[in-house]
Amino acid sequence: MKNLQKKADDLPVPQFWGEGWLEKAKNYLDKAQMTPEQRMMFEVTMAKSAVVEQHIEERIEEREKLIAKKMKEQGISIELILAVTSLTKEEIELL
Repeated sequence: MKNLQKKADDLPVPQFWGEGWLEKAKNYLDKAQMTPEQRMMFEVTMAKSAVVEQHIEERIEEREKLIAKKMKEQGISIELILAVTSLTKEEIELL
């Protein structure tokens, strides 16, 4: 039996273990064991996290546009601005 366990420990971890769906399934199973109050607090926390994440993404996009505008004002080519930002050509031209 010890040899069997040793062989199992030597096996590589399957690639799918690192995929997001497995984590979602684990979270679902964990939520199924929560009390209604715990589940509500979990959902509220997740909603707040989503709002914060969205706010951060918006701030990053605003900052990126400001930097791109300054680069454009300094005469840096649109091609270079495209290369260093995630903005589209149309977004840069509108700055």
